[in-house]
Amino acid sequence: MAGTKSKYPSGNKNIAKPRRRRPKDQLRPTADVLQALMENSRSPLAGGFRRYQLEQEWPHVVGPQLSEQSLPVGFIKGCLYIWVAHPAMIHQLGFMKEDIKRRVNEHLGFKFVNKVTFTLDRKAALPKE
Repeated sequence: MAGTKSKYPSGNKNIAKPRRRRPKDQLRPTADVLQALMENSRSPLAGGFRRYQLEQEWPHVVGPQLSEQSLPVGFIKGCLYIWVAHPAMIHQLGFMKEDIKRRVNEHLGFKFVNKVTFTLDRKAALPKE
């Protein structure tokens, strides 16, 4: 290839070509990009964002009485961990697992929760190191 100019600077075809930049009128604000990333159910950030969203809207999801005694504290692989204030609440809410799961999924508009687990430990859903 002596004498022929390659369109690739180093002559290596495996190097990615630089992308063309979007015109300024097509750029999106950072907040919109982050919001879309968080709302995308396939994003690794989506689970934590949805759990936070549930925490903020918990009284609307389960009602004011139940929200005073419980709070979503974690979400791992389809399992929503809900903190409850008293051991007797775990037993009582055990009868409502399916209803809570249905309410959460309806509130979010898609199947987010596959399983509900109640805990007395707010840190129970944190990843183990």
